[in-house]
Amino acid sequence: MKVLWLTLQVQWQRGIQTLRLAWLGFRKFFIDLANKAFYGAVAAFEIAWHGLQVAWIEATAFLSKTWAQFTNGFQQAWNVAINWVAKRLLELQGLFDSSFDVDAAKKLADQELQATNRRIEAQKNQALAETERQREQRRRHETQTHEQTLAKAGKQYEDARQQLEDEYDAQRQKSEDALANARKAWEDAMAEA
Repeated sequence: MKVLWLTLQVQWQRGIQTLRLAWLGFRKFFIDLANKAFYGAVAAFEIAWHGLQVAWIEATAFLSKTWAQFTNGFQQAWNVAINWVAKRLLELQGLFDSSFDVDAAKKLADQELQATNRRIEAQKNQALAETERQREQRRRHETQTHEQTLAKAGKQYEDARQQLEDEYDAQRQKSEDALANARKAWEDAMAEA
């Protein structure tokens, strides 16, 4: 009777093991699929966010450079207009004062215009260089943050996958141990009988 009962237990454990392993494989597949979908979505969101960040950095740098060039051009044009008016006033002054050297005064006005415009151009070049430096620094920082975030998501996925694999292996081993114990008890009963 004991051998018969243990034979039934061995067969029961064998059937349960088959079902348990099928369930564990099914469960592992779908949990892994869900993890891949989740961490894939995290990575896709990070890639999209990184793209937006880079676009913002580039757009603000472009606008800053455009503004610096526009204001530089406007200031130089304004200075040229002021110089032209100053020369006309110098010519007018020369009409009333014959001792006044109009050509020398115009030459000084032109020299002042050139010096002012060179100073404005240097300021523009300095502003453009600073904008480019900041753009590159922000891009490096954003790229570093992006790569760290992707690496973190990848590590979290690998950790979840490893945990799932460990859990699957532990459950499979538990099922195999139960079958081995039932088989051992049956073998012992057979030897005793």
